Amino acid sequence: MVLDLIREAVEKSLAALSLEVPPYVVEHPANASLGDAATNVAIVGGKMSGMNPKELAVRLVEKMRENLPGEIARVEVA
Repeated sequence: MVLDLIREAVEKSLAALSLEVPPYVVEHPANASLGDAATNVAIVGGKMSGMNPKELAVRLVEKMRENLPGEIARVEVA
């Protein structure tokens, strides 16, 4: 459920930024200290767009924070 909400927020943010990315993963990280969920969208999206993955991650997080669902407390760049 939460992973679906995160994927939806990522998709909306990508659309708002007019970015298309190849398939990516939203999952629970193996190391719980890394948070409740993680995605590789910035890595695969950076490769496709030629954008620095860290820059893409920052832009996505900023956009996601504008319309974050109530079930998600926060998003951040790892």
